[in-house]
Amino acid sequence: MVEIIFGDNRELARLEGKTVAEVRKEYEDEFEIPGRAEAVLNGVQLKKKLESDTKLDEGDELCFVAKSRIRTPMLITAALVALALTSGVFAYTFITDSLAFTNVSSAGGDFASVSGGTSPTWKTFGQHQGTITGNTTIFSINTTGTGYTGDLVSTVSISNADSLSKVYRVLSLKIEVYDSGGAKMDINSDNSVDLDDYTLLTLKNGAVDVFINQDSSDDYEINVVSGFYISHVHAGWGTGVVGPTLFCDVAQR
Repeated sequence: MVEIIFGDNRELARLEGKTVAEVRKEYEDEFEIPGRAEAVLNGVQLKKKLESDTKLDEGDELCFVAKSRIRTPMLITAALVALALTSGVFAYTFITDSLAFTNVSSAGGDFASVSGGTSPTWKTFGQHQGTITGNTTIFSINTTGTGYTGDLVSTVSISNADSLSKVYRVLSLKIEVYDSGGAKMDINSDNSVDLDDYTLLTLKNGAVDVFINQDSSDDYEINVVSGFYISHVHAGWGTGVVGPTLFCDVAQR
C-alpha cells in the first residue's frame, strides 16, 4: 500500500509500480492538487522533472505540498496607508455602566462518558512489513447517561509517538465509528455514510478528529478496523513498549 497526502486529504491505495507523475495526474482532480504543488517522497523533495522516472514501492508515502505565497509586504503597505488616511482623527469611548450576567449556570456534570476498550494485537519483527487485522473497539462514548443529544467531536491521539518512532518507519491505524445498533457513522460530516467515513491515525498524523452527529443520545464505538506497519531494523529499538498508547478526548460541537 502507498499513502497519498495533500492537505487534509489522505488515502491508502495499491499504487506500487506507478510513477509519481502518474499518481499526480490520477489524484489532481480528486484532491484538487495544483500544478505548482511539489512532490515529497518519504520526506524527500522530488524535482518535477524526475516524477515521470520515479516509481513507487510498497509502504511509500507520497505527499504533495503547495507553498503559500507571501503577501506580507502588501498587508504592511495597506496598514501604512490606513494610518496615513486616519492620521489626526481619534475616537474616545468611556465606560459608563456595567452589567452582571446572572442567568448563566454550570451544567453540573459531564455530558458524555468515555471508556477504554481492547487493543489490536500483532507481532513486530525487525525490518518487517505487517498488517493489523480485526475490528476492535478501542473506545466507547456514551451519552445516554446524561441524555445529551447534541453533536460531538472526538479526538484520538498517540501519546508515545517518540518511542514508537524508534520501532516503526510506518504505522497506520484505520478508524471508524459505529452506533449501538452496529451501524457505521458519518464521521466526515458530508451527510452520507460511505466508504470514505474513516480516518487514519499515523505516526506523522498523531491526532485525528471524528465527528458524531446525534439524533438522540446513544452509545458509540470507536473501532480500529485495520492497519499496517513497517518496522526499522531491530538493533535500533532499544528497550520499551512497541505498541501505541492512545487517548480519547470528547467535546461538544
